[in-house]
Amino acid sequence: MAIGSIYDREDKEAVESLINTLKRGDGGSRVRAARALGMIGDVRAVEPLIQALKDEDVNVRIAAAEALGSIKDARAVEPLIQALKDGNWSYRVRAARALGMIGDVRAVEPLIQALKDECYRMEKRSIENIKNMLWALEKIGEPAVESLVQALKDKNGHFRWGAASALEKIGWLPKNTMEKVLYLIGKSEWDDVAIVGKPAVESLIQALNDSDSYIRMGAARALGKIGDLRAVEPLVPLLREKDPRDEKGKVLGAAAEALDRLGWKPENDLDRVYYLMAKGEWEKLAELGKVAVEPLLEALHYGWNYDLRVGAAKTLGMIGDRRAVEPLLEIICENEGLWDSRYRCVAAVALARISDGRAVEFLRRVMVRGDEYLYSVRLCAARALNQLGWTPTINLERVYFLAANNEWDRVVELGEAAIGPLIEALTDPNDVYREKEEVQLKAVETLYKIGLRVGVDRVIPSLAEARWKVCNNRVCTAMESALDKLWMKKLCERGENGESWGWENEYPPE
Repeated sequence: MAIGSIYDREDKEAVESLINTLKRGDGGSRVRAARALGMIGDVRAVEPLIQALKDEDVNVRIAAAEALGSIKDARAVEPLIQALKDGNWSYRVRAARALGMIGDVRAVEPLIQALKDECYRMEKRSIENIKNMLWALEKIGEPAVESLVQALKDKNGHFRWGAASALEKIGWLPKNTMEKVLYLIGKSEWDDVAIVGKPAVESLIQALNDSDSYIRMGAARALGKIGDLRAVEPLVPLLREKDPRDEKGKVLGAAAEALDRLGWKPENDLDRVYYLMAKGEWEKLAELGKVAVEPLLEALHYGWNYDLRVGAAKTLGMIGDRRAVEPLLEIICENEGLWDSRYRCVAAVALARISDGRAVEFLRRVMVRGDEYLYSVRLCAARALNQLGWTPTINLERVYFLAANNEWDRVVELGEAAIGPLIEALTDPNDVYREKEEVQLKAVETLYKIGLRVGVDRVIPSLAEARWKVCNNRVCTAMESALDKLWMKKLCERGENGESWGWENEYPPE
C-alpha cells in the first residue's frame, strides 16, 4: 500500500500500517510514515513516534518531532524536552516548535534554558534557533512570563533581548518601573531608558559590564543623558577598555561623551591621556608630551581599533619621543591585511618626524624592496625620507623618491631605470590606498614618455604584459591608448607608413 494514498485515512488499518513502516521501513519510508501519522493525528501513533525520536537517522527524528507537535499529546513533552539538548540544530528547532504547539507548562524552563544556551553560543545558526525558541515560548504564553521576566536580569545581552522579545509577543506589560527598565535595556531602547531617569541608573551601571560592546555603548550614552553623578566612577574605567570586539572604539567614545555631559574632568595626567585618546583629540594629546608615550605605544597594538592605532602612530610622531622608533619600525614590517598599508604609511611619516638616525636606513630599504613591501608603503617611506632631508644616490632610489613627490617629469629623465618600478606601481595586486588610481595613471603617462625617449621596444613588452594584471577601467584604457600610440610610433620608425602622424607629443588620456 502506497503511503501517499492513505494520508487522509484514519482507520485502524492505515495507522497500523504506517506505524509498522515507521518501525521497519528504510530511511525515506520512515520519514514519510512519521509525517503521515502527524497528518492523521491518531493518538495511537504517539508512543511509536516517541520511540522514533531515538532513530539514528536525524531526518526521521525531525519528522517524528514535527508529527508529535501536530498530535499535541502531553506524553511527548518529556522526550521532546530531552531533544532540546541534541547536537543537531535542525532537530532542536523542530523539538522546540513541537513543545510550543503542545503548550505544556513543563516545557517553559527547558525552552528558556535552550534559548539561553543558543544566546550564549551564538553560532552560525543561532539566530534562526533563537527565533524558533521565542515562537515556542510565545505559543505557551502566560505560564512563561515569570521566568522570562527573571531572564531580563541575565548578564548576556542576547539572552535579555530574547526574553524581552518573547514578553513583547506574549503581550506582557511591566508591573513596575524596575521591570520597565529591565525590559527597555533588554530591547536596547536606550532613549526610552534615559527618559525613565534616575530609577534606571543602577541597572544601566550593571549594563556597562555587559559582554556586548554595543550594549555598553548604549548604556554609557543613556547614563550621560540622565546626568546622575553615580555614573561617573563606573564610566571612567571604560576609557581604558581593550575589547577586541569594539572595532570602531564606540564604547570609548560613548564613555568620553557621557563623562563630558556629567561635567567630569580628568584628575591626573594618565586619565587625561586616555580621555583624549577616547575622543580622538590627537593634537591635544601630543601637547601632553612624554606622559602620553606609554599609553600610545600600547594603543599601537589595539589591532581591533584601526582609527585608534593610526591616531596613536601620528601622535607619537608629533611628540617625537625616541621610544617610539622601534615599535614604529615594526609596524612598517607588518604585511597583514590590505587596509594596514595606510597604517604603515602613517608609521613611516611618524618616523620622519622623530628624526631618529636608525629610521633613515630602514626607510631607504623599505623604499626599494618591492618584494617585501606594498607600493604605497614604499611611496610613504620615500616621503618620510624627504622630510628627513635624505637624498637618493642610485637610480632605483630616485624613481621612488621622485614619484613619491610627484616629480614625474624627472622620472622620465631617468629613462630605462624607471621602467621596472613604474610597472610595479601598475601591477601590485595586494595594494589598496586612496591615491592608487592617480599614481597608476601618472605611471602610464610616464612610461609612454620614456618609450618615446629611450625607444618603444624597451617599454612595449612590459606594458603589454602588465595590461592583463590591471582591473581599473580608467587605468586599462590609458594603458591601451599608450600601447596603441607606441606601436604606431614603432611602425612609423620602421618605414611601414609613409608619413609621420605627429603623435610623438600626445599623451594617454586621463
